[in-house]
Amino acid sequence: MTDQHTIGEAIDPTGVHYHLLLTRGGTRDAFDKLVAAESATLMQDEWRGVVTSPDKTSAIEADARLARWSRAEKSFAIRITRTDDERWWLAIHSKGERLFAMVHHFGPPAQLEPIPGVVTNAGRDPLIDIVASQDSNVVDVLHKVASQRSEQLKGALFEGGLTIAHEKLSAILTQANDGTGGIPALLILLGADKFCALLTERRTGPTPQPSPLDLGRVAKQALVGCAAPIVAGIISFLVLIRIFVRLHWPSMLALIASGVGAFAAARLTRRTMGLWRSGRYMQRYMRLEWAVDSSGNAGVKLGFDPSRLLNMPLPPALNTWGGLFYLLRDIGFLSGIARPSTQVLTHTEAWAMGPPALVTAMNRVAIGQTSADPLYEAAQGLVELRAQLLEQHLADEPIEPRKIEALVRDILRPAITTP
Repeated sequence: MTDQHTIGEAIDPTGVHYHLLLTRGGTRDAFDKLVAAESATLMQDEWRGVVTSPDKTSAIEADARLARWSRAEKSFAIRITRTDDERWWLAIHSKGERLFAMVHHFGPPAQLEPIPGVVTNAGRDPLIDIVASQDSNVVDVLHKVASQRSEQLKGALFEGGLTIAHEKLSAILTQANDGTGGIPALLILLGADKFCALLTERRTGPTPQPSPLDLGRVAKQALVGCAAPIVAGIISFLVLIRIFVRLHWPSMLALIASGVGAFAAARLTRRTMGLWRSGRYMQRYMRLEWAVDSSGNAGVKLGFDPSRLLNMPLPPALNTWGGLFYLLRDIGFLSGIARPSTQVLTHTEAWAMGPPALVTAMNRVAIGQTSADPLYEAAQGLVELRAQLLEQHLADEPIEPRKIEALVRDILRPAITTP
C-alpha cells in the first residue's frame, strides 16, 4: 500500500482541480460506456476510477454518469470533486440513488469563522452555522461538523458494503495542512490508494473568473443592469421631446411619442444589458427557475432575515432540504431542460440555489411556520421522476423536456403554495 508520505508527494497541493469518479464492482464494459469517457482508467481490486477536468465535465454530468452506472450495475459509486483550494465535495451513489452529498472545508481555519443565521457563501457547509454558538470557537465548530458528517458518511459507505469506523472518518475531516483536505487518507480507508496517482491529472490553466458566487460582481451587474435602462429612457425622452417640438408637433402628441420612444429605448437597453450581463442566464440556471411557475408563492414574509435578500435558504433549511436542489439539478440535466453551457457554470455545485419560491417554502418549514409534509411529498415525487429519467437514458428512450418541466412544477406546486 502507498504510504502517506508518497501520497503527499504524488499530489501537488497548489491548484489541484478535478473530479475523481470511483465505482465499486460492476463490469469493465459498463464502466467504459457509462463513466469513463476519458482514457485514464485505473483499477484496484473491485474499484475502477477515472479523473475528469471540471473545465470540461460539470459535477452534474459526473453525477449523471455515476447515477446511470450505479443503476445499471446495481452497485456503488463515489464522486470526489475539488474545484478550489478551500473545499472539496463528495457524493455517494448506490443503485441509481444518491445516498449522501457533502461539502468539506479544508482551508485556513479563519475562513470557517461561523456567522450564525446568515448563509454568506453558497459553497459553505450549513452545519458550520448550525452548530456554532457564541461560546464556540472555530476549532470546536470544525470538530462538531466533522463528527456529524463522518457519521452520515459512515452510513452511506455501509450501504455500499464498506464498514469504516466513525472515528477514522472524523479524523480525515479534521486533519489540516495536508494540502488536499484528507482525500488521500479517505482513499486509503476505501482501499483505493492507487487512485491518488490519478490526481496528478489536474488543471493546467487558471480557475475560471469571475467566481460564480462573486457577490460583489453580481451586485455590480445588478446595479448597472437596473440603472442603464433608466438612464437610456430618460435621455431618449429628452432627445425625442426636443426633436418633436422642433418639428412643431402638438404638445400632447409629442409627449406621448416621446414616452413611447423612451419606453422602447429602455426595453432595448435592458435586453442588451441582459446579453452583456451573462449573469442573467447564470442566475436563471443557478436558481433553477425552470422548475417553478413564476406565479408561485415566492413573496411570503419571514420578517427581517438577511438571507432573504440573497434568496438563499437558512442554514437549517439547507442542511435538511438541500437534496432537493440536487434532485432538480439532476432532472434538469437528464431531461435536457437545463445544462451548464459556460465554464463558470461547469464549476457550479447544487448548493444554496433556488428557485426562490422553493427556498421560501424551505425556510418557512425550518422556522416552524408550516408543516414539512408537502416538502417530503415533493422530494419523493422528484426521486421517482429522477429514477424514471435514468431508466429512459439507459433504454435510449426519447425524453420530452417540456413534459418533464410540467411534471416538476406539478410536483413542487403543493409545497410552494401551502398557506
